[in-house]
Amino acid sequence: MILHAELPAVRRRGRTILRHQRVHFPTGATTILGLNGAGKTTLFTTLLGVSSPGATSTLEMDGSRIASDNRRDFMAQVGYLPQEVPSPSTLSVSDFLGYCAWLK
Repeated sequence: MILHAELPAVRRRGRTILRHQRVHFPTGATTILGLNGAGKTTLFTTLLGVSSPGATSTLEMDGSRIASDNRRDFMAQVGYLPQEVPSPSTLSVSDFLGYCAWLK
């Protein structure tokens, strides 16, 4: 899977969090490194649609454009481990992982 994305600037509370970006991810695993506050999490959450990417964002997977309202096929091929994963303290690790698998 080759992924190309063009993302708009992201502003929160009047501050630019992420400038307009064009990114390319080749097939395989990709790691993004950077200082705290550099926009790594914002990049991924915007790319994945967790936070609204905006009307001007474009996303292409293997040369085919992905509509912003239908990213199911794309999401089925992407793994994302968020910085913090909230989990109910009443679940065992096994039960929580089972729940996560069910969500997928």
